[in-house]
Amino acid sequence: MLEYLFDSLNLSVNQTNLHALLKIQGAQPNHTLLLQASDDLQSWTTISATNTSAVINWQFLDTNSPAFNKRFYRAVGQSR
Repeated sequence: MLEYLFDSLNLSVNQTNLHALLKIQGAQPNHTLLLQASDDLQSWTTISATNTSAVINWQFLDTNSPAFNKRFYRAVGQSR
């Protein structure tokens, strides 16, 4: 059975500087979430991580996003 780790992952891009703002809503307590990025959907790099003790809304500003022609994001739980 899969664990429920967060409600949603949202992305918005600033049209002026092309920075990507990622928001995770309802991250569950006592889990580590890894925010990862890829430009090919095969190789993923962790760009941020969080370990929460309470349900939170979490945001991350990817200031490196303008360096890529395309960029994909995902949030995954880290094994305990």
